[in-house]
Amino acid sequence: MEQATTALGSVPLFQALAPEALQKVVADATMNQFDMGEPVVVANAPSDSFHVIVNGAASVQVARDDGRSTTEVATLGRSDCIGEMGLIMGSPRTATVAAQAKLFTLRFSAEAFKAMFEQVPGFGWSICQALAVRLRETSKKLPYTYKADRPDAQVL
Repeated sequence: MEQATTALGSVPLFQALAPEALQKVVADATMNQFDMGEPVVVANAPSDSFHVIVNGAASVQVARDDGRSTTEVATLGRSDCIGEMGLIMGSPRTATVAAQAKLFTLRFSAEAFKAMFEQVPGFGWSICQALAVRLRETSKKLPYTYKADRPDAQVL
């Protein structure tokens, strides 16, 4: 697990951790390997884990309205996270994430993920920042319809 500890130490979410704390976090993880095209998570499946990409790249795909095809909305790489949205919202997966080539991830259970919010300094804030960046980047790729003219539109 020394390789996993080194890899996780380079991930912004965990950089504030002392080496001993980082080893404790890694002890709660399992190293996973995925081959090209193999799904890491599947849309609509229960959200039961969180992955951090150690090496490789993955494609994030969401179903189109027709339900028969998908759209790639993002490409994830080293140090990116997979599965945090479903765990935070307590809902099924919103997308399918599949390996673009050989992919290595550290997988954390839902319980370990929740514990990180309490035990890892800055973890929650870093997750918020990562989600905000992801939302901004995904929003740029989606077509928009201005909804203010609709009577049922809500302004927040």
